[in-house]
Amino acid sequence: MLGVAWPSVRYTFAIPLDFLAVLLVCTTIGYVTGSVTAGKIMARVGIGRTLFLSNMLAGIGLMGYAISPGWLFFAATGLLVGWTSGAVGASLNIFIASTGTLRVMNWLHAMYGVGATIGPLVMTAAIASRYGWRIGYGFAASLFFALGLAFIIVMDHMDFRGVA
Repeated sequence: MLGVAWPSVRYTFAIPLDFLAVLLVCTTIGYVTGSVTAGKIMARVGIGRTLFLSNMLAGIGLMGYAISPGWLFFAATGLLVGWTSGAVGASLNIFIASTGTLRVMNWLHAMYGVGATIGPLVMTAAIASRYGWRIGYGFAASLFFALGLAFIIVMDHMDFRGVA
């Protein structure tokens, strides 16, 4: 989504092109931190609660993008968006590698590809509308909130903690 949104985001905040590097550094720091901490969080609270928390925080992060009053807030929110991406990815990979089959792992990664394809299309539609990039991130946030809430239903049945 960011690749499609960036020219509009840049225009909104009146920032130079190279400020994208600042955002990418923030999201990368968040991603690496989320990837590294996911296992410990999952060991403590289980995968269901980890995925609930991560998806709700992803919704908050994306909503932060949508309502950002300025560039610094937008860039700082990238830390949270990156953290949640790393935490969800690592948690699901640990869970599937430990409990699933190669077929399930392939489906997991295929669905990542579907999301990576749909995201830019959603942002393109948002920018083409009269509402702009903010509504695109707002829509994405709502999907993460819905996914997080869906984990409430199965959270108690997903107590895998990744420890022997």
